[in-house]
Amino acid sequence: MGDVSVNFREFRASDRDGKLQDAKPGLEGERLDSGIDSMKEADESLGSVTDQLVNLNIAGGSVGRPLQSWTKFRTEDGDTFLHLAILHQRPDIANFLLRSEPSVIDIRNKSRQSPLHLSVIMRMPGVTRELAQAGADLESLDSFGNTPLHLACEQGDLDCVDALLDPMGTSNITQQRQAQDLEWRNYSGHTCLHIAAMKGECETVARLLASGANINAQEPNSGRTPLHLAVEFQHREVVQLLIERGVDVNRLMYNSCTAFHLTAGRPDLQIREQLSQLTNSSLIPLYESSDSESEPEWDARSDCEMPLDYDDLQIRGHSLH
Repeated sequence: MGDVSVNFREFRASDRDGKLQDAKPGLEGERLDSGIDSMKEADESLGSVTDQLVNLNIAGGSVGRPLQSWTKFRTEDGDTFLHLAILHQRPDIANFLLRSEPSVIDIRNKSRQSPLHLSVIMRMPGVTRELAQAGADLESLDSFGNTPLHLACEQGDLDCVDALLDPMGTSNITQQRQAQDLEWRNYSGHTCLHIAAMKGECETVARLLASGANINAQEPNSGRTPLHLAVEFQHREVVQLLIERGVDVNRLMYNSCTAFHLTAGRPDLQIREQLSQLTNSSLIPLYESSDSESEPEWDARSDCEMPLDYDDLQIRGHSLH
């Protein structure tokens, strides 16, 4: 019998995974305090979580041994001790628990988050890689249909992206494609590449493309590709990268809009100019005004007339603009 003789108050500042990162709205805010809140701890102490982890007894034994009682522990949010170790930024405890009882690796809490999801949310790429190498389910879905890779792209955490795409560090593209389904869409219909393009994460976009992501994948709400999304959110570097990698600039949304059409009314004129030169002229429903200083106008006579409400979209009741 051995005791886990560590507690959450001991942090190693030099450890990338042990350093508390700045919270980023949208992900960490969802579950950052789950483990603490569910244990009803005091503001300045980790209380019962620390006490229980310090007093854990991990039994050694044969492969066929019964599960230790600690593996059955759940907070009111459904977190295991492995979830809590990650939430409290303790990679040493997380790795110890994982080695002691691998069966806890894919248990999900009430938000349907696995330890792998939380390691990404907490920006702990070392733990993310350890979990992936130990066989964690890379396609486990949270309550929004996000895989851990979706979350890593949302946060622009290239270290976690690398850990998920290439957990063994082989740089083998074929193995990476087998390990991850890069075409998986969350419940909003977005692939990882869609998310990276929307967030303007140029390095993440490049990494996903190198791993085989579909550069022309269309999301189901309106048929936007990563290029449409990059234009819509005005990420010039991502637009340039996608063009260099061979994106189809003439791909149409379900309302017949090209990415060029989405430049209308948006401030980046360089994006507009570049796409106007690359887009098939037969798809551009614009005519040049006689007044050189005026903005181009939509040609009402064109068969490809620009709908006025082309991007009046909502997801879960919230406008995209």
